[in-house]
Amino acid sequence: MANEVFGPLGSPRYAEYCRDIGESGHYLLSVIDDILNMSRIEAHRVRLNPREIDAEAALGGALKLVAEAARAKSLEISVDLSPGMRLLADERALHQVLVNLLQNAVKFTPPEGRVLVRGRTASGFTHLFVEDTGIGIPKSVLPRLGQPFVQVETNMTRSHKGSGLGLAIARSMAELHGGSLRLRSEVNVGTIVLVRLPAPAPQRLPAIAESGGRQQAVSALREASGATPRLRREAQPVA
Repeated sequence: MANEVFGPLGSPRYAEYCRDIGESGHYLLSVIDDILNMSRIEAHRVRLNPREIDAEAALGGALKLVAEAARAKSLEISVDLSPGMRLLADERALHQVLVNLLQNAVKFTPPEGRVLVRGRTASGFTHLFVEDTGIGIPKSVLPRLGQPFVQVETNMTRSHKGSGLGLAIARSMAELHGGSLRLRSEVNVGTIVLVRLPAPAPQRLPAIAESGGRQQAVSALREASGATPRLRREAQPVA
């Protein structure tokens, strides 16, 4: 209807109504997705399939999803990764972590601001930094950030929609990998988010390859037999 495929709608207000309905629908869908993702994490139903991943390719896929919003605000996005940097992570989980952090950086950075993504490897871990020149976060709130449904409430943030789960999901996903997520922020200066994930190492790769081989074999057998994977049931307390 918004594109008037079957002809003019009449009053221009109808086009505005259609646009508002579409935006509200997308927002509600994103909230539902976040709630479902968080519920799976808390119910221990997330199973990772870590493998060696090229950091530049992973970041490029996440940046595509925030490029339009960044252009609309005339934001400068810069990337500074160590040459040939690689990570040991589940591809879908890593994508979700990067998208959530980049969306937050773009959302809370004023027009003509700057977002920088840096990557370095040290002591067997890969460190990814997402830095922005956004509105910043009060120090009193920092300890609570990363908990489900927690958002910073200020005059500037009330105009931004969100479930309050993006950072909690990113932190949980990083911890499931054996890594961590940390924040540094200053009001009216900006925020730095550090994601620490395992780097590929000789002692880690054989176990990952063996686990991945078993998982692929099970998937192939299921596909050949037409079987569907069973959902793991949580143990029920005994009355």
